[in-house]
Amino acid sequence: MSSAEAETHTNPSRHISLCFTTTPTTAALDQFKYSQDDQQQTAIPPPEPVRFKIPSKTISSHHHDLYDDSSSGMAITFSNELLTDFLAFNRYNTRSNKVRIVKTPGGELRYLHLKKKGTAPKCGDCGIKLPGIPALRPREYSQISRPKKNVSRAYGGSRCAGCVKDRIVRAFLIEEQKIVKKVLKESQQKAGKR
Repeated sequence: MSSAEAETHTNPSRHISLCFTTTPTTAALDQFKYSQDDQQQTAIPPPEPVRFKIPSKTISSHHHDLYDDSSSGMAITFSNELLTDFLAFNRYNTRSNKVRIVKTPGGELRYLHLKKKGTAPKCGDCGIKLPGIPALRPREYSQISRPKKNVSRAYGGSRCAGCVKDRIVRAFLIEEQKIVKKVLKESQQKAGKR
């Protein structure tokens, strides 16, 4: 009479441990009495196990009490220890499915899913990694500010310093060559008029 009867049902297909707890009703308590003849206690028969069909979408790891009705003395709870104690294994060796096995302080082996490595931007001319710019994933690049994604000079986030220097020298030599051609052409025209 002091403790409630409990029935535990485990469904291994969904890895959920359901616990159905029922308390004796007033009608059952009325049956619990002492007979005046022999002063012996008559036992209450155990309650029938309660079985429910619970849709799978209502069960998740952060729900602990699916149903709790204290007025009727019935509560349905489940423990999520079976939901978390498994290894999420995917057998395809793809770039997004890299794992390594770690041992927890409790001595259990768990999969640790590794994230993809970020790639640093490269120079468009020579192909080396641009110094001064972090190697991040595209999502992380969208979350950092603009000064952290480039260098404060001409062609800062596109070309390296050596290629920019070569471009400046090349442009200067091309302009000088144009001037020399123009001077030669003018001198030839003057010589032809004479």
